[in-house]
Amino acid sequence: MDMLTSLPKPRDGDFGKYYNLLALNDPQNWYDFSGVPVLVDLACMRDAMTNLGNDPNKINPSIPVDFVVDHSVQVDVSRSEDALQVNMELEFERNKESFAFLKWGSHAFDNMLIVPPGSGIVHQVNLEYLERVIFNSNGILCPDSVVGTDSHTVMIDGLGIAGWGAGATDLVLTVTQMLRKRGVVGKFVEFYGEGISELSLDDRAIIANMSPEYGTTTGFFPVDRVTLEYLKLTRRSDETVTMIEVYFRANKMFVDYNVAQEERVYTSYLQLDLAEVELCVAGPKCPYDRIPLKDVKADWHSCLDLLSCTNTLNPSVMTGDRLVAKKACKLGLEETRGNLMNQLHQQFQMTRHYYCSCPLWNSKLRRSYSPAPLTRANYRASLLFLLCMHLLARLTSTWTKNQLDKEMMEKMSTSKISGLVVQSIVLPDMFKSTYEAITKGNPIWNKLTVTDTTLYPWDPASTYIPEPKYFKGMPRDLPSPHGMKDAYCLLYIGDRITTYHISPAGSIHKDSLAAKYILDHGVDRKDFNSYDSRRGNDKVMTRSIFANIRLVNKVLDREVHPKTIHISMGEKLYVFDAAMRYKSAGQDTIILAGADHGSGSAGDWAAKGQMLLVSRSFDLSLKLNPWNHCPLKKLPYVHISESSDSQEFRANSS
Repeated sequence: MDMLTSLPKPRDGDFGKYYNLLALNDPQNWYDFSGVPVLVDLACMRDAMTNLGNDPNKINPSIPVDFVVDHSVQVDVSRSEDALQVNMELEFERNKESFAFLKWGSHAFDNMLIVPPGSGIVHQVNLEYLERVIFNSNGILCPDSVVGTDSHTVMIDGLGIAGWGAGATDLVLTVTQMLRKRGVVGKFVEFYGEGISELSLDDRAIIANMSPEYGTTTGFFPVDRVTLEYLKLTRRSDETVTMIEVYFRANKMFVDYNVAQEERVYTSYLQLDLAEVELCVAGPKCPYDRIPLKDVKADWHSCLDLLSCTNTLNPSVMTGDRLVAKKACKLGLEETRGNLMNQLHQQFQMTRHYYCSCPLWNSKLRRSYSPAPLTRANYRASLLFLLCMHLLARLTSTWTKNQLDKEMMEKMSTSKISGLVVQSIVLPDMFKSTYEAITKGNPIWNKLTVTDTTLYPWDPASTYIPEPKYFKGMPRDLPSPHGMKDAYCLLYIGDRITTYHISPAGSIHKDSLAAKYILDHGVDRKDFNSYDSRRGNDKVMTRSIFANIRLVNKVLDREVHPKTIHISMGEKLYVFDAAMRYKSAGQDTIILAGADHGSGSAGDWAAKGQMLLVSRSFDLSLKLNPWNHCPLKKLPYVHISESSDSQEFRANSS
């Protein structure tokens, strides 16, 4: 039997051929925070190839790579019509060297598309522009799939595309809690049932985006009529949309809720009645610590409350807060929002670009590490909820059940109205104008001048993209792995240590080792930028490992700071300094951790920055991170001896 089957067009001809069995060639998504270190690795691998007498051009991505420069753009200026342009100019001034490196990479490497700064966040660009649903490789069709360097790559699962990364707010928080309780780390979850037909593509993407929070590899929504309507809205061609529908129907993968559904077989099942979902918030530590709204007052802490990139792409959320604010102004609370623009469409046009910048600031909120490191409790909720709470706080210093109910009814009614507003505002031409920058580039990006060379011209003085040393002098034959014995305990940490505890994001603390390194290289404190922007510098990032000021180390009797005890010398040191001292003495070290180690969004340095690690369980972002060069596995035997004296922490393994 012929393994290839023609997929006919509705009138004449065919779209191509498809396999009866899947053959996937997954494209990859990179974004600037995690993608820059990958590109640095590729560049220095070319140097190593040259030094070994081989052709450096052999170092290329073997599958298509879309590199979206998104998280670098910060908001320095706001509430003005030229804010986007001013922020872009400041960002190019700050990150000129990194951006030039990326532009060099777009010319030097095959199979790589660079999406320049200002085009949007990677997840949204993926949904609205990059992903094809059906992948056509030289006339052979197969379902599209994607692997990304950001754990929230899984947002694409809402479009019916299998995606995973290196790892409707009230609904998604409820789903997150349910799945965490069941225990789904490393599992594939598919959402099905009549309720799915009531969810918009935006709502599906929000639920899929939270896969790292509930621990699954993917949270998948199959292709249906809603998928096709979204593809048309985002200006995929009619022929492309028709091909997608015909392909999925031919393979019996299209879900049509107008016909009786076949019984599906899964390894396990969970049921959720959408009518029973209640208003809630997440916090104060983890997104799966869900608190119903009725219990918020009892649980409320002095906290920082921010929007997450969970809601980034949802235009109904983006317009809803404007509707609430507009109504508040009509009721006399004009000072609540400052100089609100009078017309909603003007407000939307002015702000729609900025929601791609929310994740940079708020991704740190997702777990116990936040943009304000001294804030111990953090909650996450929908933007409409936060705005209603803000208005309520302006009116009264106490909350009552009646007031909460009233504010939440306002939120719910506003959500319905905002949906109608979105239908009239979000039109296909908007996507066309937005994504022209991908093919044409923006003016500032186009002005960047880079060398047209196979090898990258490293700048010895660079503090952003210095030449890594880990391939220097690399022999043709790699040394064999060595055993470990009498390892000293570098850290002894508890449960649910997040990727942000391991490798902090955000601002560089003035007293940190990374700050000292940057200062020693002639950089003023005002030009520190962030850990995220300096991920291409291994000297900065290795000094950031376990540098979170909220780290609790049991070796130090649960003191809260990024230090440990050098056991053989009895000296309290920063974790990096202690590790280097052990290394120089030829002594092995081990890290002891509790359950769900590495929870949170993907962190490339969180995965590859740690040494031998023993944990009761690893969370998905760390366990499956594609840049983790040594896969985390159970040791055949580990004996840990622990006494009341911290000097006696030792580990022996066979």
